[in-house]
Amino acid sequence: MGIAKIAERLQEILGSDSAKRKKRIEAIENLMARLEKKHLRITKKLGQTDNKKEQKKLKRKLKMCNAQCSKGKQALTELRSSIK
Repeated sequence: MGIAKIAERLQEILGSDSAKRKKRIEAIENLMARLEKKHLRITKKLGQTDNKKEQKKLKRKLKMCNAQCSKGKQALTELRSSIK
């Protein structure tokens, strides 16, 4: 196998890893956007309800959204730093 073919093959392998990371970043960004929309809807609902049981349930959901958002942000920073 010639040097050109080896270099081409190596570039394909290295490029595919970068492409996979970029796809993961896009997927995480998409999920983060959906989580933010969900967070806004829950916050709005929380402001409108007077039922204590419902408020407790919505606050728990907000906590889960916040936890997942922080995990997503951390994953994005790690993936973005690995691309550079």
